[in-house]
Amino acid sequence: MGEATLYAAVGIPQGVITDPEAGQAAGAVRRGGALVSLTPEDYGLWASLGTPMSRATLEEAAAASGRMAAYDAIKRLTEQDLVLGLDLEGSLDGQLRYLRPVPRGAGVGNLASEPGTYQIKDEYLPQSTAVAVDAVGIMLWWELDGSVSLRTAMDNVGRRLPELPRISLERLAAVLLMRLMAQHLIYLDIAREI
Repeated sequence: MGEATLYAAVGIPQGVITDPEAGQAAGAVRRGGALVSLTPEDYGLWASLGTPMSRATLEEAAAASGRMAAYDAIKRLTEQDLVLGLDLEGSLDGQLRYLRPVPRGAGVGNLASEPGTYQIKDEYLPQSTAVAVDAVGIMLWWELDGSVSLRTAMDNVGRRLPELPRISLERLAAVLLMRLMAQHLIYLDIAREI
């Protein structure tokens, strides 16, 4: 993976489960309908990737918190399909096809001053920042209902906009996902449809 790679968590957080009698704790993630157990350290690193970041940023955060080097943890999490490395310089279709985005926010309409700009926001958190998107971005958002893969969503939008090159749609989808994750408006899970 190159310098343009952003790492993002895949799965739905279930929290840290403790067994006081045994003195043990484990992080839990639901991925593709299955529960995956992680060490508390790996779970902490995975949870930090709810906001996508580069390897350098991740290493800095790991060092600042006194955690182990992030490289080994990323490798373990990637092997369990819990981390996705998005190379924003290459074709993204292969990387995105198996994802099932699960929305946490809502489309709240377009801006009166900019009718071609739409907002996505967590309506229950008034202090959260809205993500502004264009018409293609909101069309993708409407497709992301938590039940279909990102590939299916891109296919549906692509049929409505055949003049839009697939590579452009892939990049727009990747950037949209990263922006939505940065504002905690979406989870990435693995699609059961492939």
